[in-house]
Amino acid sequence: MSGRAWSLRWTESGVTSVSSWVASVSLPWTLTEARLVRRYKRFLADIDSELVIHCPNTGAMTGLAEPGSRIGYEPRTGGKTAGRWVLVETAGGWACIDSQRANHWVKTGLASGLWPGFDGMRWKAEVKLDDSRVDFFGQNADESLWLEVKGVTLLTDETGRGAFPDAKSVRAHKHLDALRGRVAAGERAGLMYVLMHNGINRVEPAVHIDPVYGEKVEQARAEGVEFYQLPAKVGLHGVELGVPTRLP
Repeated sequence: MSGRAWSLRWTESGVTSVSSWVASVSLPWTLTEARLVRRYKRFLADIDSELVIHCPNTGAMTGLAEPGSRIGYEPRTGGKTAGRWVLVETAGGWACIDSQRANHWVKTGLASGLWPGFDGMRWKAEVKLDDSRVDFFGQNADESLWLEVKGVTLLTDETGRGAFPDAKSVRAHKHLDALRGRVAAGERAGLMYVLMHNGINRVEPAVHIDPVYGEKVEQARAEGVEFYQLPAKVGLHGVELGVPTRLP
């Protein structure tokens, strides 16, 4: 088994304990505001300053790419595009469309030692398992935990219900099967949904989009795979992470 191990590094922007909603970690960023003109070719977006920026999201982005929407992006020079799209403002609140950040947020939270049930372990990222990789692997003297991460941005109603995935995903099916395999081998395995949309307060399988995924979630849960959701609050100045809770 291979992977990258790390330990906690304390910085000014690192571990905190703020606000009444039990924030555990605060991560700042510096974004430039703009208005979206259009998203096209999956990876590109035109903005109102006549610049082209990178769209780091390959999903359907339902409700997240409306022309005229207020967005936040990280500017850069010297690349093929003028920056990286990070946030979009929707009717339900700000949402982070940069799906890769979900893993970074979870990595920071795991290293903080502030998440009950995940503390006391030494963690590795991107660990090889059979013919694929699992996002995180934690281990202490008594047990191990395989952990896969999924970012959730699909808001399905005004009550705060979110769903995953936003498009049919064979890859997500394979990840669930891999986690089931680790449980069958006597290890702990779990999946953490990161709520990357301020309007989402709970998540469920998007059976109306990918019914097979819904079936696999129920099968995995029945066999002992653990499911968690991580609340987050995103804005133009950064993100605050809550504490993961286990889903029933």
